[in-house]
Amino acid sequence: MRKSLLSLVGVVMACVTISAETINLQGTDYEANILLNRDLGPGVNYKRIRIPDFPLNVNMITMDLTNPYNRIETTQGGEQLCKTERLADAYTRQYTDEKRPLAGANGNFWCVSTQYPWADFITGSTFNGNVRNGEIITETNCSSDKWGNNNGVPGCVAITPSKEMVIDFLSFQGTVSNDEIGTLTINQTNKVVRDNEIGLYNSFFGREKSFFPVNQYYDSSDSKNHFELVEGVSTEVYLTINEGHRWMVGRPMECTVKEVKTDAGRGMLGDYDVCLVGRGTNKDALAKLEAGDVVTIGLQWSTPDGTVPEIEQLIGGNGVVMVDGELTSLNDIDSYNSKTYSRCAYGTTADRKTMINVVIDMSIDPVYGKSNGCDTKVMCDIMKYFGCTNIINMDAGGSAQMMVNGEVINRTTEGTPRAVANGWFFYSIAPQDDVITRLEFDDVTLKAPVYSSFTPQIIAYNQYGDIVTDDLQGFTLSCAEELGTPNGSTFVAGGTAMTGDLTATYNGVSVTKSITIQNAELSLRIKPLLIDAVKEYPVEVVATIDETLYTYDPANIAWTVDNTEIVTIDDEGVLRGQKEGSTSYTGAVGDFSDATTVTVEIASAPKLYPSDFTGWTCGKSTGISNVAMAEDGTVSFTYGSPRNNAYVKLSKDVTYYSIPDKLWLEFTSSVNLSSVSVDFRAATNTRANKIDITPTEGDLFAAGETYKLELPMSELGDPTDLILYPMSIHYIQFNVEVNAENKGDHTIKISEISAEYSNYDEAGVETVTTDVDAKASIYPNPVVDGMFTVTAIAGIEAVSVYNMAGVEVANVNVGGNVAVTVNVMHLQPGMYFAKVVTVNGDETSKLIIR
Repeated sequence: MRKSLLSLVGVVMACVTISAETINLQGTDYEANILLNRDLGPGVNYKRIRIPDFPLNVNMITMDLTNPYNRIETTQGGEQLCKTERLADAYTRQYTDEKRPLAGANGNFWCVSTQYPWADFITGSTFNGNVRNGEIITETNCSSDKWGNNNGVPGCVAITPSKEMVIDFLSFQGTVSNDEIGTLTINQTNKVVRDNEIGLYNSFFGREKSFFPVNQYYDSSDSKNHFELVEGVSTEVYLTINEGHRWMVGRPMECTVKEVKTDAGRGMLGDYDVCLVGRGTNKDALAKLEAGDVVTIGLQWSTPDGTVPEIEQLIGGNGVVMVDGELTSLNDIDSYNSKTYSRCAYGTTADRKTMINVVIDMSIDPVYGKSNGCDTKVMCDIMKYFGCTNIINMDAGGSAQMMVNGEVINRTTEGTPRAVANGWFFYSIAPQDDVITRLEFDDVTLKAPVYSSFTPQIIAYNQYGDIVTDDLQGFTLSCAEELGTPNGSTFVAGGTAMTGDLTATYNGVSVTKSITIQNAELSLRIKPLLIDAVKEYPVEVVATIDETLYTYDPANIAWTVDNTEIVTIDDEGVLRGQKEGSTSYTGAVGDFSDATTVTVEIASAPKLYPSDFTGWTCGKSTGISNVAMAEDGTVSFTYGSPRNNAYVKLSKDVTYYSIPDKLWLEFTSSVNLSSVSVDFRAATNTRANKIDITPTEGDLFAAGETYKLELPMSELGDPTDLILYPMSIHYIQFNVEVNAENKGDHTIKISEISAEYSNYDEAGVETVTTDVDAKASIYPNPVVDGMFTVTAIAGIEAVSVYNMAGVEVANVNVGGNVAVTVNVMHLQPGMYFAKVVTVNGDETSKLIIR
């Protein structure tokens, strides 16, 4: 049951659940299963929750803010406003040995290219509050730009320097003051400055970018408001932060004036810490300042009761949807919240010491299934169940993303997780330490079918709670004798359904967890099975509990084979092909058993040609005509006037013999081809599976050139997995370059459709057939005088001789006789293969010429 948090193979490997919990969502009880529950680092836990009847996929991060070894920080795209960044890239950029991102999620809404007038200059800028490490990036604007349905007081989530969490409707106030100018209001930070406003610019705006004093106007040509830059209407005051002071929202900061520019406004920050840009009456007021003056800048958010917390990190969504455990009106009056959607939110417990971050999908996850999305009321019900009292809703849709260990772990509404403007990351800041002090089973619950075997995945932690390894090797298991049999790190369940304790131990550190042994029907994984005489196959036996796949040690299964001349299964449960033919085998343990057939096919040459060029059906696109295929593999057609595509399609069900190493298609075309498409399938795939093959060099398969293409077997799965065989093709489509110059008659010559085998010589080919009428014999063999005779009970139609490279070097058409003499005097001594075609079947044998 070994698995990774970020790459679980198949649904059956993912759905390990605890006993179902019941969550009431807007008056209806739903069963909720916790599929994953893992501590990621000091005080940081990740859960994946599945509510199947809704259905919903919920990802949840819980963070204990009292833990001294973790930290929350705002992540700003590219460390500059108006930039976006993928969470995975932010993780890589910010990762250091001293501060390691464990998880994170997206944050604010931001200006996109269709949102005017802001899109004229600040596309990518977050609309709500944004603070990183005490330094303001954007304010919650209460002057010219109202955001959301909050009348200028949108919700924010913040972390204080003492790691207390604040979620509330927060009002922003910004001021600059000294005795000369009194107290002036700062209206905007790092965005645009309108008439009679003061804008603050710092490093998050950019040091080499000109400020944005603007006027707003209405453009009747597109019926939109727009911004236009205005020159020479501002006073610019450049400042440095005084010693002993630093950025911290809610804490006054003293700065010294270094330079004052009047009749300006389009300057750049350069090496200064802050620049204030004032217009209108504020232009005149700021002009009173001189180099050397000390001013105090105050930036703060206050709660509805007037409290002004110091704030180190802050982001804003579209509003607070729960306060003190009660839903707010924003769940109803804001259409963004009331519709069914994907969701991202941050919440806190009543004591403000625990942060809970939730991302809920509206997508189809390839492992966990469909998630419908929900409104914010349902989201609040889920978060409240896990302890939240205050909740703020964030940007969702394609932006709703949760990052764990550098990868987005949820299935977003878009194919690739989009870049976002900002968010929160959750870090470990613990000292690095590789000493293991705690172990945990990764599975939420431990279950196993009777007689099954598995190696549990063990996570090892250090003294601070950081993961030393999430796949510990070398641990030993122990349990009561009646429960099962431990063998090092592997557990073999007993034959009685029961519950008991399983203990894992490593270097004196142990963890114990309850495991339930259950009755379950075993099944052979591959039915039927195809094998050759070289590959060894430890027979795979599986059983399923709660959609989780468990395996059995084949050595613990009792095996019986109907015909041991064809296959054998040894005491370790390893199946080996002996000679060609079909038989059945059965595996049994306790009261459970399963059976299937097995076919042994042994390649008789290094290369086999599974199909001649008869029996193919020709198809074509509009604009192609006169398509025909000759028996030598030459396809002729007329190129007329195709528009969007042009192709010739050849259809025939062709199954490859045995287990080839490589599959080849060789052709020469008189016209340029853009690609070749093949319907190429594994044994378990009954649906069309189109694979496009394009040139490795250039844009086209050039006319007149011969190309030998290898069919990509790995496209069907792991080529070592016997479940893929036999493989087959069902059509080949040659896609012709769409070009008026191609008009006229053309040909495509298929010179080879073949399978290549490396094990043919070791296979010891000995044909077994159930049809005695097809039996043929060759004598003498070895051939000593250049002649040999073939006899058969059934009529012989043809005899072909192939060299070791699979090339036909001799051929005799017989016409139904029961005996024929073949002349091979022109062949050099060596090993060959003789293929005898009879009216009742084909046989291939080794032929030695001396």
